[in-house]
Amino acid sequence: MNVAKQAVTDCLELGAREFVLCSGARNLDLISIIHTIQGIRTYNFPEERSASFFAMGRSVKENAPTVIVTTSGTAVAELLPAVIESFYQSVPI
Repeated sequence: MNVAKQAVTDCLELGAREFVLCSGARNLDLISIIHTIQGIRTYNFPEERSASFFAMGRSVKENAPTVIVTTSGTAVAELLPAVIESFYQSVPI
């Protein structure tokens, strides 16, 4: 099993059933694998900051972790405000 498939499998085993996707060239393998899985819900966002706060809201509503998939680099930095908020609110993203 490749690393991307294992990462998605691990997220599913931890209870994630919703994935927020911010497409890019570097995360194409992950997104391709996610789109083959039945029984999960995906949301597409063009921008990481709003995607991360949306994921936080979905986690609260569903009472389960929501996965955010983004490219590397500064895209990850855009997640930081929602990650900090989620930490202090004990919301799994």
